[in-house]
Amino acid sequence: MNVKIKVTVPIKKVPAKIAELLEEASNELQELSSNIKTVSEDLIHEKDFLLQLEKIDSFRRNLSFLDARLEDCYDVLDGLVKYKTNADKEIKNVEQPPN
Repeated sequence: MNVKIKVTVPIKKVPAKIAELLEEASNELQELSSNIKTVSEDLIHEKDFLLQLEKIDSFRRNLSFLDARLEDCYDVLDGLVKYKTNADKEIKNVEQPPN
């Protein structure tokens, strides 16, 4: 079971936090890719098909977890873009008072 954890960080550190989460996802994906290659080789050598089946199922679950992680990163970055867009509009409105 997975849970979402809310973390409070200063707005300036949001890009770095997203980058950190993406780096972790990238490392997990590289490890997963290596494990998939190993299963592929094991299948060619006809090693324990039931074990390979379990490993493939595990890979699918890990990919689902990584997809959720990427969705979290997307949502946070989308929120940051919207925040910055609104902040820029407010600054322009202050700089250009109505006539």
